[in-house]
Amino acid sequence: MKTFLRARIGLGFPLRASVLASVFSLSLAAAAAEKAYDLKMELSKNGHLISKPHLLVKEGEPGNLTHENRTAKNFVEVVAMENSTQDPQGILMNFVVGYIDQNGQRVVVSKPQIFAKENEPARLRVGDDQGKENFTLSVVARRKSL
Repeated sequence: MKTFLRARIGLGFPLRASVLASVFSLSLAAAAAEKAYDLKMELSKNGHLISKPHLLVKEGEPGNLTHENRTAKNFVEVVAMENSTQDPQGILMNFVVGYIDQNGQRVVVSKPQIFAKENEPARLRVGDDQGKENFTLSVVARRKSL
């Protein structure tokens, strides 16, 4: 009987240790998951829909998109992050919106900020000083872990 118990304890300890090690490594992986944001956007120029991009951006890192057609090349850059000082449910997005001129230079039309609740649409309209370029940007942001 003693031999059986020793064998059982001897087999049980490594098994328990490996289970604990697995649970510990899984909890570390979950804690190390990077925050990211899934952004579904609609970009219109002068009332015409030009793009419906879908970006996945890491928190605090810029996400970029460029849309080109026969007459123009437009760009949007976004940096998304938590903003717990205003509302713990909110996501702050800093945008740079503009176009690329004939010389390949980026011309910034606006640098708006959008503070939105998760999964709720937010919209803004931006334009240049002459009123030639009017952009409407709609975005629905969702938190994601990478």
